[in-house]
Amino acid sequence: MENKIVIGKGLGRIQFGLDREDVLEILGPPTEKEFEADEFGESESWHYDHLDLSLLFDGNNYWQLISMSVTSDAYTFCGIHPIGMDKDAFITHMHSKDMEVESLEFMKNEGGTFQELLCMDEEALDIWVDNGIISELQWGAVYDEEDSMDW
Repeated sequence: MENKIVIGKGLGRIQFGLDREDVLEILGPPTEKEFEADEFGESESWHYDHLDLSLLFDGNNYWQLISMSVTSDAYTFCGIHPIGMDKDAFITHMHSKDMEVESLEFMKNEGGTFQELLCMDEEALDIWVDNGIISELQWGAVYDEEDSMDW
Protein backbone atom coordinates (compact mmCIF):
# COMPACT_ATOMS: atom_id res chain seq x y z
CA MET A 1 0.00 0.00 0.00
CA GLU A 2 1.25 3.47 -0.85
CA ASN A 3 1.79 5.65 2.24
CA LYS A 4 1.63 9.13 0.68
CA ILE A 5 -1.30 11.23 1.92
CA VAL A 6 -2.91 13.11 -0.96
CA ILE A 7 -5.23 15.91 0.14
CA GLY A 8 -8.76 15.57 -1.21
CA LYS A 9 -7.96 12.21 -2.82
CA GLY A 10 -6.86 9.68 -0.23
CA LEU A 11 -3.96 7.32 0.25
CA GLY A 12 -2.67 5.43 -2.79
CA ARG A 13 -5.44 3.19 -4.14
CA ILE A 14 -7.64 3.98 -1.12
CA GLN A 15 -9.55 6.94 -2.55
CA PHE A 16 -12.40 9.02 -1.14
CA GLY A 17 -15.67 7.96 -2.70
CA LEU A 18 -14.91 4.23 -2.68
CA ASP A 19 -17.57 2.04 -1.10
CA ARG A 20 -16.97 -0.61 1.55
CA GLU A 21 -16.80 -3.45 -0.98
CA ASP A 22 -14.08 -1.63 -2.94
CA VAL A 23 -12.02 -1.16 0.21
CA LEU A 24 -12.49 -4.82 1.17
CA GLU A 25 -11.03 -5.83 -2.21
CA ILE A 26 -7.98 -3.62 -1.67
CA LEU A 27 -7.25 -4.00 2.07
CA GLY A 28 -9.22 -7.05 3.13
CA PRO A 29 -11.32 -7.15 6.29
CA PRO A 30 -10.65 -4.58 9.01
CA THR A 31 -9.41 -5.47 12.48
CA GLU A 32 -12.45 -3.75 13.98
CA LYS A 33 -15.67 -2.06 12.83
CA GLU A 34 -17.68 0.57 14.73
CA PHE A 35 -21.20 1.54 13.71
CA GLU A 36 -22.70 4.85 14.83
CA ALA A 37 -26.15 6.35 14.37
CA ASP A 38 -27.29 9.79 15.53
CA GLU A 39 -29.59 12.61 14.44
CA PHE A 40 -27.25 13.33 11.50
CA GLY A 41 -27.34 9.80 10.09
CA GLU A 42 -25.29 6.62 10.14
CA SER A 43 -21.58 6.01 9.77
CA GLU A 44 -19.19 3.11 10.07
CA SER A 45 -15.52 3.26 11.05
CA TRP A 46 -13.09 0.56 9.99
CA HIS A 47 -9.80 0.18 11.82
CA TYR A 48 -6.77 -1.56 10.33
CA ASP A 49 -4.51 -1.95 13.37
CA HIS A 50 -1.56 -3.40 11.44
CA LEU A 51 -1.58 -0.31 9.19
CA ASP A 52 -2.37 2.27 11.92
CA LEU A 53 -5.18 3.36 9.59
CA SER A 54 -8.86 4.14 10.21
CA LEU A 55 -11.51 4.77 7.54
CA LEU A 56 -14.94 6.39 7.89
CA PHE A 57 -17.88 5.51 5.63
CA ASP A 58 -20.98 7.73 5.49
CA GLY A 59 -24.40 6.09 5.38
CA ASN A 60 -25.91 9.33 4.08
CA ASN A 61 -23.54 9.15 1.12
CA TYR A 62 -24.24 5.58 -0.07
CA TRP A 63 -21.59 4.25 2.37
CA GLN A 64 -18.79 5.98 0.53
CA LEU A 65 -15.41 6.59 2.15
CA ILE A 66 -15.30 10.19 3.38
CA SER A 67 -12.46 10.36 5.92
CA MET A 68 -9.16 8.67 6.85
CA SER A 69 -6.80 8.87 9.78
CA VAL A 70 -3.30 7.55 10.44
CA THR A 71 -1.21 7.22 13.59
CA SER A 72 2.12 5.90 12.23
CA ASP A 73 5.25 7.66 11.03
CA ALA A 74 5.17 5.32 8.02
CA TYR A 75 2.88 7.85 6.28
CA THR A 76 4.11 10.94 4.46
CA PHE A 77 2.53 14.33 3.85
CA CYS A 78 4.18 17.16 1.92
CA GLY A 79 7.51 15.35 1.88
CA ILE A 80 7.71 14.69 5.64
CA HIS A 81 6.69 12.02 8.15
CA PRO A 82 4.50 14.13 10.49
CA ILE A 83 3.59 11.49 13.10
CA GLY A 84 6.07 11.85 15.96
CA MET A 85 7.17 15.27 14.73
CA ASP A 86 7.36 18.37 16.94
CA LYS A 87 4.29 20.57 16.43
CA ASP A 88 6.30 23.76 15.84
CA ALA A 89 8.54 22.07 13.26
CA PHE A 90 5.43 20.80 11.45
CA ILE A 91 3.83 24.27 11.43
CA THR A 92 7.08 25.82 10.12
CA HIS A 93 7.23 23.21 7.33
CA MET A 94 3.59 23.85 6.35
CA HIS A 95 4.19 27.61 6.27
CA SER A 96 7.15 27.00 3.95
CA LYS A 97 4.63 25.31 1.62
CA ASP A 98 2.25 28.32 1.90
CA MET A 99 -0.25 26.31 3.97
CA GLU A 100 -2.00 27.79 6.97
CA VAL A 101 -2.25 25.88 10.27
CA GLU A 102 -4.68 27.02 12.98
CA SER A 103 -5.12 25.84 16.55
CA LEU A 104 -8.70 24.86 17.34
CA GLU A 105 -8.61 23.38 20.82
CA PHE A 106 -6.22 22.87 23.68
CA MET A 107 -7.10 20.64 26.61
CA LYS A 108 -5.65 18.52 29.38
CA ASN A 109 -7.08 15.01 29.25
CA GLU A 110 -7.62 12.46 32.03
CA GLY A 111 -4.09 11.07 31.80
CA GLY A 112 -2.61 14.50 32.48
CA THR A 113 -1.29 14.93 28.95
CA PHE A 114 -1.92 18.07 26.97
CA GLN A 115 -3.74 17.53 23.71
CA GLU A 116 -4.22 20.08 20.96
CA LEU A 117 -6.22 19.96 17.76
CA LEU A 118 -4.75 21.84 14.81
CA CYS A 119 -6.64 22.42 11.59
CA MET A 120 -5.77 23.10 7.98
CA ASP A 121 -9.17 24.11 6.57
CA GLU A 122 -8.28 24.36 2.88
CA GLU A 123 -6.74 20.89 2.99
CA ALA A 124 -9.58 19.37 5.11
CA LEU A 125 -6.86 18.13 7.48
CA ASP A 126 -6.97 17.86 11.28
CA ILE A 127 -3.77 17.30 13.25
CA TRP A 128 -3.86 15.83 16.77
CA VAL A 129 -0.98 16.85 19.01
CA ASP A 130 -0.12 15.22 22.37
CA ASN A 131 2.32 17.11 24.60
CA GLY A 132 3.69 19.02 21.58
CA ILE A 133 4.18 15.93 19.37
CA ILE A 134 1.92 15.05 16.41
CA SER A 135 0.08 11.79 17.10
CA GLU A 136 -2.60 11.58 14.39
CA LEU A 137 -3.59 13.05 11.02
CA GLN A 138 -7.20 12.94 9.90
CA TRP A 139 -8.28 14.17 6.48
CA GLY A 140 -11.31 14.02 4.26
CA ALA A 141 -12.67 14.79 0.86
CA VAL A 142 -12.52 18.43 -0.21
CA TYR A 143 -15.76 20.31 -0.89
CA ASP A 144 -16.45 22.40 -4.00
CA GLU A 145 -18.21 25.78 -4.24
CA GLU A 146 -21.67 24.12 -4.07
CA ASP A 147 -20.69 22.41 -0.79
CA SER A 148 -20.56 19.01 -2.49
CA MET A 149 -17.69 16.60 -2.10
CA ASP A 150 -15.19 17.00 -4.90
CA TRP A 151 -14.16 13.39 -5.54
